[in-house]
Amino acid sequence: MQKTILEVDTGGVVERAKQFVREHINEDLNAFRVSNKIGVHKVLTFLRLFEETTGKRFADFVKDARVEKARGLVLNPHYTEAEISLAVGFNNVSTFRRSFKKIHGESPTSYRKRIPPNLQRPD
Repeated sequence: MQKTILEVDTGGVVERAKQFVREHINEDLNAFRVSNKIGVHKVLTFLRLFEETTGKRFADFVKDARVEKARGLVLNPHYTEAEISLAVGFNNVSTFRRSFKKIHGESPTSYRKRIPPNLQRPD
């Protein structure tokens, strides 16, 4: 019996999905699109595999990746929260703020204020 790609390379599938998310962070990243881009054409199989491998739901991984990318941008005082939220793929600022606060325990504005100016990145 021939094994499927998922039986042979589950870790590789998940790593390709993670990499695709990181490279396309500002785009619409739904499970259907990502699973098809990495060659897994059964979305439910992809979602199950992703969660079993990472311990995290795919949607949560995407949200966390967006917030982590945003964290670096928050350190640049020239970007507004609206610009940052769009740059990392959030549909609106309030969702961005809520997600950032859930992960970092404070709003993006509070986080920025807490970082000394010499550590902020003016890019």
